[in-house]
Order: sequence, then structure tokens, then C-alpha cells
Amino acid sequence: MAHRVIPFLALFVLACGGLTSSSGDAGTPSAPKELDCAWAASESNCWKEVIKVADGCLPSQSEVGAFSADLKTCTFSGGKVVTFDPAATLPPSDLGLSFSIKDCVSRTGLAKGHFKVQTSAGTVEQSSPGEGLLVTCPDGSRYQIANVLDLTQCAGAGASLDYVPGDLWTWNGGVLAYGFTNWPGNQSRTLFTCQQ
Repeated sequence: MAHRVIPFLALFVLACGGLTSSSGDAGTPSAPKELDCAWAASESNCWKEVIKVADGCLPSQSEVGAFSADLKTCTFSGGKVVTFDPAATLPPSDLGLSFSIKDCVSRTGLAKGHFKVQTSAGTVEQSSPGEGLLVTCPDGSRYQIANVLDLTQCAGAGASLDYVPGDLWTWNGGVLAYGFTNWPGNQSRTLFTCQQ
């Protein structure tokens, strides 16, 4: 059984020299604020605010959908459909995965370690150069940590990835399970499970 867990923006360090501080110019991002245990634990951080609205429109966590032969869709008996664009690559080799669940949530892989998640609450973007994590909120505010693994040491984290805003997936015997970490309640949440 192979398991692979990769948090959004996890395992990449964002060099401070690569960031632009605010100079008053329109469109120039301000320096990021600290992404620390307090931010990760907060039920009102922008990551949780964006993803939590998807809770009521996802396939049932107990339901396993079926991939189409071309790996462009995964259909659930309850009527939900996950659409992959481009088609899913199985087994997954990178989290460049792009998918949408109509009127619910979409994830756009922009590059290795860089993606956007969109719901009716807005769009949150993550990038993960080096070992760090940079989260850009719908309002343009940014939060950064130099070593994302520091969040596994937060009180209550128990050395888990639950305080790390991001995603995770497992691949086992032709079954892909995909989810988000740092879900409200500081836990992981499976968005969908699909069988090839």
C-alpha cells in the first residue's frame, strides 16, 4: 500500500529576498505577515474561510466514485462529478492536479508546489518554494512561514499535518483519495475518493 502526503506549499522555503515589500504602488504586494501556530489554529484564517464552504457540496466521504476511461471525470452514485482538466494522471506523481466540483470547489495546479483553491468564499493561493509556505488570501493579504514543518509542533498538532494549510492524497490499488489539511477543527478532510 503506497501513501503519499504532500501539504500545499509544504516542503519549500520562500526566500525573503524574493518578496516585494509595499512601496505604495498599486498592485505591489505588501510584505507577508507571519504564518504561525496562532494563524493556523484560528478558525477564521483565510484558508479555512475559503475551504469550509465546500463542506456541504462535496461527495459523501463514504462514497467512492468511478473514473471515466479517459480520466477526465469521476462520477459518484449521488450525482456529484469531479472534472479533471487536464485529465488526471494515475498514479499521481505531482500535485499539479486541477479539478472542479460544479458549484462547490475547484483546485488549479499552477506549477509544482503552487496552486489556487476557489469556492464561493473566494480564492486562496499557495506557493511553496524551498521548505516554506506562502498563503495569499482573497483580500490580497499574505502569510508566510520559512519552514512549514514548524507547524507540526503547534500545541495540539501532535506532529501531524493538520495545522499545515494544504492538500494531501493517497493512492492505493487504483483508488485515489484527495483532501485538504487544516480543515476547520484542525483536521484533514477527504474531498473525494475515486477508483480507476
